[in-house]
Amino acid sequence: MKRLISLLTVFVLVLAVLMTAVACSPAKDPTETETGFVYTYTKDNSVDGYYGYATVRKYVLDEEHLEYLEKGNYADHLIDIVVEREVEYKGNKYRVNEIADSAFANQVLFKSVVIPDSVEKIGSGCLAGCINLESVTVPFAGATPDAKNEKKTLAYLFGTASVSGTYAITAYYNDGDTGNSKSYYIPATLKTITYTGETIGAYAFSGMNAEKIIIEKNVTEIPEGAFYGVNGLSELSLPVSVTKIGNYAFKNCYSVFRVNLAELTSLTSIGKEAFSGCVNFGYSANTTVTLPASLESIGNSCFNGCIELVNIDLASTAVTVIPENAFYGNLKLASVKLPAGVTFNKGAFQNCGKLEKANVLVGGTAITTAPAGVFDEGFFD
Repeated sequence: MKRLISLLTVFVLVLAVLMTAVACSPAKDPTETETGFVYTYTKDNSVDGYYGYATVRKYVLDEEHLEYLEKGNYADHLIDIVVEREVEYKGNKYRVNEIADSAFANQVLFKSVVIPDSVEKIGSGCLAGCINLESVTVPFAGATPDAKNEKKTLAYLFGTASVSGTYAITAYYNDGDTGNSKSYYIPATLKTITYTGETIGAYAFSGMNAEKIIIEKNVTEIPEGAFYGVNGLSELSLPVSVTKIGNYAFKNCYSVFRVNLAELTSLTSIGKEAFSGCVNFGYSANTTVTLPASLESIGNSCFNGCIELVNIDLASTAVTVIPENAFYGNLKLASVKLPAGVTFNKGAFQNCGKLEKANVLVGGTAITTAPAGVFDEGFFD
């Protein structure tokens, strides 16, 4: 009898502990709707001004759009999706702070998706298979603002599975094309990316073949590899607040795109290989790429392989050194203006077949000498 009483006592104590643990843990309540967003609600007293937070689990189409989908005649009935910053459930307000993995996967009726800055985590493949998606707005790239490795690229949101209507890209996330990379499948329709964050992470847009990227906030740095290999880019306006363009920032952006660097009046440095391989950078024989007076340094190979670049003007800058291979292989480069007193490193203007000494002006005067290996052999003959 005593043994039975002891066992019952232990059982009651264990049950009490379990009930206490349940009572102390956040209350999660998944709910379904007939149409629209489906959330999981979590009570959390630490969320300022809210009863807790909400996670977007998925989106449910209404009957009308389901009918369009079933009949296959939905091309003229695509929908624009805006994730709300907050939602109300059972009289309580919840902050929307997460998009679940695969939350919007295979939603072929989605035309655009806007994710607000209340969101702190975006799930893997949440936009996978959205084959009619034309634009996306995000507060950061990747899974979280401080994500690491492959989770820090915008491509992470689009999944790794091949789907009809998508194409494969390679997103690098570490040290350019010598580092790590991963393949993702992006909707062929995606043309515009709007970025609302205050800072941009390294390799944020790597590999994304968008035509237009809009940066809404006054970011101060374009970090390493931020736009690495963004083919198809034709429109990008950088905010005048930018002070630094990092290593590989625009490397291998093959398409015709123009960045008016002269407008970046606070820009002080351009990193190594920042525009390397941008074969159409500065395209147009009548255009001179002018760098701002604030510029103090450029990195090795920063403009090499820009084969459509014809004229470049650094005369007003504070640059003192033209580094190794800075303009190597710029086959159409015809004129260069440099500040007085500038020095040169090996390969700076090698393989620039159209460049003549009369058109290389240093402090307004045609260059007469340079160390061996800066220009092609016989340049001064």
